[in-house]
Amino acid sequence: MAGTMERLFPKGSQDYSNIGQNQTSGEIPVALSVSIANTKENTVEIRVHALTIAGTGGTPGFQFIVRATAPTNEEPNSVFDDSTALVTVSATSTSGVPYLLRGTIPANSGGWISVYIKAVQGTAGAGTLKGTFSGDISRKE
Repeated sequence: MAGTMERLFPKGSQDYSNIGQNQTSGEIPVALSVSIANTKENTVEIRVHALTIAGTGGTPGFQFIVRATAPTNEEPNSVFDDSTALVTVSATSTSGVPYLLRGTIPANSGGWISVYIKAVQGTAGAGTLKGTFSGDISRKE
């Protein structure tokens, strides 16, 4: 089975230390309308280069959410994402950094995906919430 790797997004730092206790950042796009057409197996790989989490309670950290999408030339500025995530991987542990997060996209998920990041602060106390990440997609035909 032949395969390819494609960059989803380059190494970059995220700092959401300013969001309050028990709050989230909302979903911020990091890769939009990535084709997965003509492939049988697709795996999202997120590298956690650095991670600082000082919030307490719950599971503070970063989530990477993969959604099916359907871009169109008729409305190029509109986003047609499925409301249900195909895959969600979370960076919540500061031990063992750097590390790799992997999530396999289910078969028959359509022809396109988009990837979003969401920061989640602690439920009992807010604190530093920073990370440096990069991402790829591994495809098998």
